[in-house]
Amino acid sequence: MPVPSSFNDIVMDASIRDHVGWVWYQRSWFASRAWSRDHNRVFLRFGSVHYWAKVWLNGKFVGDHQGGHLPFEFEITDHLVTGSINLLTVAVNNRLHPNTLPQGRTTYPNSSLYPQGYSIYSHSCDYFDFSGINRPVYLYTTPRTYVKDVEFSANVVNQTLGALTYNIITSDVQNSCTVKLLNKYNKGVAYSTLCTGTLTVEDVRPWWPVLRTADQGSWVRLRGSDERYQLAAVGRSQCYPVTWDNHGVQINGENLYIHGFGMHEDSNIRGRGFDSAVLMRDINLLQWVGANAIRTSHYPYAEETIAALERYGILVIVETPGCSIGSYDDDLLKEHKRILEKTIHAHRKRANVIIWSIANEPSNTTRPDAVNYFKELAQRVRELDPSRPSILVTGEFAHTNASTSAFQYVDIIGVNRYASWYRDSGKLSIIQIQVPLEMNLWYRTFDKPVLITEYGAGSLSGQHVGPAAMWSEDYQVQTLRQYFRAFDNILRSEETFFLGEMIWNFIDFKTPQEYIRPGLCVKGVFTRDRQPKAAAYDVRGRYCSLANIQCTDDYQLI
Repeated sequence: MPVPSSFNDIVMDASIRDHVGWVWYQRSWFASRAWSRDHNRVFLRFGSVHYWAKVWLNGKFVGDHQGGHLPFEFEITDHLVTGSINLLTVAVNNRLHPNTLPQGRTTYPNSSLYPQGYSIYSHSCDYFDFSGINRPVYLYTTPRTYVKDVEFSANVVNQTLGALTYNIITSDVQNSCTVKLLNKYNKGVAYSTLCTGTLTVEDVRPWWPVLRTADQGSWVRLRGSDERYQLAAVGRSQCYPVTWDNHGVQINGENLYIHGFGMHEDSNIRGRGFDSAVLMRDINLLQWVGANAIRTSHYPYAEETIAALERYGILVIVETPGCSIGSYDDDLLKEHKRILEKTIHAHRKRANVIIWSIANEPSNTTRPDAVNYFKELAQRVRELDPSRPSILVTGEFAHTNASTSAFQYVDIIGVNRYASWYRDSGKLSIIQIQVPLEMNLWYRTFDKPVLITEYGAGSLSGQHVGPAAMWSEDYQVQTLRQYFRAFDNILRSEETFFLGEMIWNFIDFKTPQEYIRPGLCVKGVFTRDRQPKAAAYDVRGRYCSLANIQCTDDYQLI
């Protein structure tokens, strides 16, 4: 079984595609004696295993981990045999239950219609739950004393002076550290011998997202006080301030308008498996279409993905796996907090991460238990990262009483709305009426920025119907055009609260088998194999116009 990859679509076997439970991976490799020189330490790092993982090396238990979509690692120094073959064993279980994120459920129908002991497994998310070792696995060594982490924050003190405050966390107590701040040309611009301190840089150039100005942040590189120990580069500093108020979000003091997509880590054969070629195709399509942001719906994406998007200036809303939560209790809240903390820790150093999404489409968010649940999560976001706002994404209709709603505690309201699709199907004319009215109602109730995080229509690639009808590419084009006009009406109004527009979805993606979808959610403006549908050209016109840039293709802007 290849790694990284989901196991579901590799073989021609439905029992493996639909398997729920334990699977086992094994591989062997030769460990050089050089790894043990200078008393090096050896670590094994997994980018993501979905959902439960147990790890053994040479028959000795190393550790376990719960939660897909997030990295974890173990030190294996004492288990590794250098100068010899080593055997790695990983057990993976993809079964979800009511206290995992996302939630799952196993029921046993007591009926003569089913065999004895028959079970039905389901999960709350409406995407296919690809499983296995989905992201890269790394072996790496460190010196005996090494940098475990670096906490830092960067800001512009005035128009030209930048300040980076840092705290170096080492595996052993260190009295001094050699610290060098490098610019993008690998030239040192600030220095220190303190493990905790502040570096200042003259003539600093703030980082901007794509389609504005493009100057990347600086790298922090660290070296221990013992010159033999060259320690790792630890991240890119967020050299720009993100601020927000009840009207919107600002970057470097300028108002941000988001135009992008909700996405999925999904591709043919590999499923949710990380693939650098697919990633670069996606980035090229995002650039081509003029998008400036994505949401990691509905789980945190690979570290490699967020880093690559940062290099190309694409903003990211990072979302937890809290998708379609249907019940609220203390055990689930504890797990949600743990996953939230790991999510923020994994991606907090990336300059392009601008918003933390706590959950997508939770149910009954005016219930007292739900209100308290999201109050605690929103407070936890502020404790962990006060430099970025939080968002809660809903499919519910606009609330009219802020005091009884969970949305009173988050900074931004995210709305998923499918007018003329799930509601008033086929009635395109109502979009320009309903969407501005509802967005305004959310704002008037909560006095907070509103971002439409999902909207759109499904289209079967190649299907054309005139006049436009549902499931055709023509209907998808007409739906998006009606939404564009609705958004323009909001932007022309006196109220300034609308943060942006994010189409659902970037690509067609796999779903569980069901009669309402043909194996895929086909709301993508690109097909699953990353080819443009008719709507992609209209979207490009829209997004290029919003960014005030010239599109070169021969088509008319909307």
